This record gives sequence, C-alpha cells and structure tokens, in this order.
Amino acid sequence: MWIPLPVRRGIILGALLAAGLCSPGFGAQPGTLLELGDVEYTPFKELREDFKGRMQRDLAVRSADFQTLSPEVVFQQLLQEHVANMVPSRKLQYASVDARGKERTYSGRVFLPSREGGGAPMEVPLVIYQHATETRRKFSSYYQKGDETMLGALAAELCGFAVAMPDGDGMGADPSPEMHAYCHGKTAAACLIDMIRAVQGDLNGNRIFDNVNYVWDGQIFIMGYSEGGYIAMAAVKELSTNNAYQDIKLTGAACMAGPFNFAKATRDLLADAKTPYNRPYIPAYFLMAWQGLYPNDVVVKDACNPVLLKPGPTQLSADKGNVLEWLDGTRGGDQITPLIQARLTGKADQEVPARTILNEDWVKANVDNPASRLNQLFEANDLVKGWAPKVPVLLVHDPFETTVGFSNTQAIYDSWVQQGAKPIGIARMELSGRGPGHLGGALIAIPTAFIWIEAGMPNSILAMTKEKILAATIAMAPENLTENVDALAATVGLQDANENRALLPLSRIACPGARTYTVSFGDRIWKQGKVKLYKASSVPMFPGQAKIPASGGYTQFVKELKDMNDTFDIQPNQTYYMAVYPKHFVVALTLKFEARGPGSADTYTINLKQVKNKIAGRTTPTAFKESSNFARQVQEGSYEHPESPQSFITLP
Repeated sequence: MWIPLPVRRGIILGALLAAGLCSPGFGAQPGTLLELGDVEYTPFKELREDFKGRMQRDLAVRSADFQTLSPEVVFQQLLQEHVANMVPSRKLQYASVDARGKERTYSGRVFLPSREGGGAPMEVPLVIYQHATETRRKFSSYYQKGDETMLGALAAELCGFAVAMPDGDGMGADPSPEMHAYCHGKTAAACLIDMIRAVQGDLNGNRIFDNVNYVWDGQIFIMGYSEGGYIAMAAVKELSTNNAYQDIKLTGAACMAGPFNFAKATRDLLADAKTPYNRPYIPAYFLMAWQGLYPNDVVVKDACNPVLLKPGPTQLSADKGNVLEWLDGTRGGDQITPLIQARLTGKADQEVPARTILNEDWVKANVDNPASRLNQLFEANDLVKGWAPKVPVLLVHDPFETTVGFSNTQAIYDSWVQQGAKPIGIARMELSGRGPGHLGGALIAIPTAFIWIEAGMPNSILAMTKEKILAATIAMAPENLTENVDALAATVGLQDANENRALLPLSRIACPGARTYTVSFGDRIWKQGKVKLYKASSVPMFPGQAKIPASGGYTQFVKELKDMNDTFDIQPNQTYYMAVYPKHFVVALTLKFEARGPGSADTYTINLKQVKNKIAGRTTPTAFKESSNFARQVQEGSYEHPESPQSFITLP
C-alpha cells in the first residue's frame, strides 16, 4: 500500500518519539508542524453553571502565588484565563532554529472564531500576535496563561481572525534550558516566521485550515506591543529583505511601542544614573539572555551590581536568593521588581535608575565606550537603518512614556521616509498633553491594531471610527466635516500629519508705530483639553497668505515656541504672521501684547475662542475680550479671510 510522504514522515517521527530517540524537532525543517492539539474551549453556559467550582479548583492550584502576588492580581489572572478558555483554540508545537543554528521546538496556540456545525467553512485571515516581555516560562498561550492570551482570544471571536500566538524561544513548551533571547532580532524573527509556516502546514492531514470548518483567506498579518512590537518588526524586516522568505506574502503589520532603535535606546537607558526606571528586572533579564547568546562578551556576574548577586534577605520577604535565582523563569516582572528595589534601596516600592542595577565599572567599559564589543552587538540588533517595509505597517506609541521611549518609533518612521517609503503616520496615544503610559497603552494599542486590521488597514486610524468622531464633533459644532477627516485626524493626533500644520490663522499683525511690543501667549482649558499656541515669524506662515488648502494647511514656520520661551517681540515697522496649532477641536487662547519704552506700561489683551479650526472649513466668529488703553485695531474680516490684504491686528 502506498503511503503519502508526509504521512510516512509522521509515522517515522512518531516511532522515534515513542522510543525516546529524538527530541520533537529532530531532523524537521524549520516551520514544520510537530504537534496540533484538539480544539479546546469551555462554552459560556458550562462556565457559568460551574464557575464557583472552577474558581475554587484554580485557587487551590495557584495558592503559592498569594505569597508574591496580591489577591487582586491572582483573581484577575484567573478571570482572564477563563475568558480565553471560552474561545475555541488549538495548542501546537513546531520546529525552528535558534541563533546558533541549533534545532529547537517552540510552542504556541491558535485561537479561532466560534462557528456552528455544518455549512460552508469560515473564511479567516491569519494574524500572528506576539506577546510582550514575559519572564515566566510557563505563563504562555500554550498553557492558556497570560493577560495577552485573553486579548488574542477576544480578537479571534470578535473580529473573525485565526489569531496565532507564538510563545517564543525559551518559553512555553520549549524543552531547551536556554533563556528567551530578549530583543535578538534574528532569533525572534525566525521563531515568529516559522510559526506562520507551521500554521499553514500539515500534520498527518490534521490542519487548522481544514477547509471544512475554517479556510484561510490568504492574508497574513503580524502584530505585537513592547518587546512583542520589536519581534513583530524584526519579522517584518526579514520578510521585506530576506529572499529565503519569498514564499510568505505578508499583508500588513502593527508594530507598537517597541524598542526598535535598540542600540540607542539601550545605551540611553543604561547611561542614565538619575531617572528612576519602573522595570528594573528588564536590564538583568536582558543580560542573562545575552550571556547565553554571546558567552564571550556578556558575563552576568561581571555586569550586575554586586549587591544583587549576594545571597541575603531582602527587606520585602524572607527570600534569601539573588537576582540570578529571581530570574529562573518562575517569577513575573511584577514579582522581581520589588525584590530588586528592596535589595538596592531597602524599600520595595522605591524605583531606581537602570544604571544602578549594573556594575558601574562594567557599564563604563562596555556601555559608555562606543567602540566596545557590546555596542557592536547592540547595533547588530537594531531594527531602524537601511530598509523599509513593503506592506502597510501601523505604528502606535504614547509620546510621553518613559519605559520604551517614543523616539524608537519616530526613528524608524523617519528612516523609512529617508528610504523613499510613504509609511502610515504614527498613531500617538495622547490626550491633553498626557499619555496612558506603557502598560496602559497596551490596553489601547492592541485592540486598535485588531480593529485596524479588520477595517482593511486604513491610512488614518480616525477613518475606522470616523462616524463616531464626526457625530461627537457635529454635536459640538454642527457641520459636516467628512471632507476634512485628515485635518481632524491631525488635530487629535491620530495621524502623522505634519505637527506644524496651523489650524487657526491669525494672519498679519502689523506694527507701523515706533514702539516694540512683546507678545506673550497663554494656554486655556476648553472642553477637549489643553492646547498650545505655537508659531510666530516675520515671514508668511503659508505662501503669499493665500487661501488655506483643505488638505495642506500651513507648514512653513521659523521658530518653535520652546525657543521663544512663550514670548515674541514685535519690532517697529514690521508685519508679523502668526498661527495657532491646537491638538483638539475646541480652543481657547489668550494673547497679551505689552508695550515697551520709558514710562510705558500699556498692555493689550485679546482672547480668542474657536469651536472648530479653519482648515475644517468653518469661518467661526471669534469672540474677543479686550483690556487695554490701546485703540481697537482688530479687523475681524482679515481673520475670516486670510488672503485679505488687511492686517488682523494693527498695533498703535
């Protein structure tokens, strides 16, 4: 009887495994599917009926966690696991190769949307969702653990995706004692890409896309946040530049808040001896991982602060271990952080600069020295330079966060532009000059990425919820803004439109007299948050003070506000052009003009209020409130029609 080749390979591999003569990945090509579990899930009705019993059993298993985690955290994790279990999924293992060319077996899980039996198979895209940094080896999708596992499950159910979540090297069911290769680009990319092949692959005819229940629609997306964003970006880079992966046709990616500019970001973090760092376990974890990758270049016992290497009780608990034991794969970062802080400061909640976690002499020799071998390795794992993606890539980041600086995302965006690409702009998670932070940002960015994929990868994040935002805007200022979505996207910071786009023209300010005036600018709070006033120059803010183009706006400027210290001198016999750059739909600003000269204390204050910016197509009458002994010299028509030859304000 003739037996197909894949089946013969499976029989041989199964016999070797049964005999204990090989590891699951022995002799298998990278990307080969080695294990595919049955569909697992708990119907909501069953979960509801036995919820109390399930929680009691889970708490008994997790009883040891209460020694290092708060009850709230334990209960939160259990609830997340139950939510994830309500969505159909299949665990899997697959073959890959690590940084040293060694065969490895990695694991993961694929979540699938629920479907009724019978009927045509459900057509689904494949979304590879890479989790962020996790120090617990078994806290992985393979074992139905982890906060992000729940997000992957919900995305599969709500968006109709096949969401494949690779655990990563050194994680999940990986039998190797090797640690996870933190931010090692080649290893990370290979691990993710081989999972794509595994999910598409075959294991004795048992496939995820079986063409009975599910059929693949041909689309492949990659996404991740934080280190997951770095890994996703590393995979996008490989798929864009490495001819060995020509058979994999990537559709799009969302790479969010990752340390893409790894060399500079790492040097900056470790060079800072003053700024407290809220994740001190990361540098130690990173060094332990790189010691496995580069044993001749990184030795943890030389690199770590000696205080962390000594055994002894911390001020937090009776744990007498050291940092090497804390990072053994059984604790999470939220458990390791207070141990490090307590050992270094005597207080479990006192943050420390990242540099203090390391041996100062080692940092000087290896990090501060630009010619060091370590800096060369940093550069080798940097993802910024010399390439651009061939598919749309969504970038999302909080511009104010300090855990993974926004400069990482800005650097890779700028590099792509220099390569001649036209990337989608950076979606900035911010409101009123504040952001959600790194952890809070994940809860915004990850669902945003799933929705962006489901919406067909629009160029503007705003386009995904245009109707909702327009409805809110119309309620505030009832006009149809559909033709100005791009301008509004720039206003709320959801699109990488030029930040120098002026939204409210003040046009000309003429000073024909002999006195010098100092203009100072005030910010105000008005419904949608804090806004800033921004440009003043002695040259036009747009060519010839022409009409404002609907999609272009003002881009020309001379001085940044920060360079002006919030003031600008208006010299005699000069005409100046000004513009306001608000971040939100509603603006309230105060401009104060002060006359200089012997015995002169004249002031002129004008308040400006607008409901919607000029580019959005509205000529809103501006409310003025003046307090001055100057004569009124305001030409409102000049504001409403910036091409007018009249000055908006003429100072005496």
